[in-house]
Amino acid sequence: MNLRTGHRRPPRTIIPLPAALILALMPLAVMTAGCRRAPASKPTQIRYVALGDSITAGWGASDPAHSLTGLFAAYLKHGAPVEMVTNLGVPGLNSQGLLHQLQTQPAVRDSVRSATIITISIGGNDLLPCVNPLEGGVDTACADASLKSFEATWPAILHEIRDSIGSRARLYVLNLYDVYPVFIPGQAEADHVVRRLNAIITNKENRSIGKYQIVDVYSAFEAGDICSLTHVCTLPPDPHPTDAGYRLMAGLLEREAKAN
Repeated sequence: MNLRTGHRRPPRTIIPLPAALILALMPLAVMTAGCRRAPASKPTQIRYVALGDSITAGWGASDPAHSLTGLFAAYLKHGAPVEMVTNLGVPGLNSQGLLHQLQTQPAVRDSVRSATIITISIGGNDLLPCVNPLEGGVDTACADASLKSFEATWPAILHEIRDSIGSRARLYVLNLYDVYPVFIPGQAEADHVVRRLNAIITNKENRSIGKYQIVDVYSAFEAGDICSLTHVCTLPPDPHPTDAGYRLMAGLLEREAKAN
């Protein structure tokens, strides 16, 4: 009713649309809804953790950016946002030391648990007390005992990472290179011991436990010039990689990361 005039307004008439017109408009509504863009998904955040010994720590590199961990971290940053890079490398660490680190250090366990990518370089210090052609050759009894210990410790490390800590990260393991030039007496015996340790890393059962990819540093260094890839031909001799050696190792790691 109009309050000023007292007249009632005529009721509004609702005219129903013909059924045929409604059916004709339905596909247009569906098409319009289908054109809406889905919300963009956030890129995966990479959390990279490097475990191991002085190779992981970057000894021998002229700068941390030229180390294995530094080079691989730089590569990862080109592909996706990198939220975290944690280098837990400890010079002198052997396999039992790594296992102890994983079992007893909460910060290490938390880093491994949250990681999306993990690299491991370990084993050289297990053999170093026994295999040193530069200082007397190979102690066979010592090498056998060290290999037996590594054979038991390596799967324990993998169980700790995968089962106890619960990591689901992509895992890349570098095997050992033979650092000694062929002209050094005892090199053949040292090479045999290195290959025996690498066989433990490549063992199918261990790979099944750890679900890891192997970065074959041994073959690449074997095919190259050990005196340019490491400092072993300098005085005093140093088995750690040079910048060139680390670039080679990082390239191998990048290739595995692209493939897996």
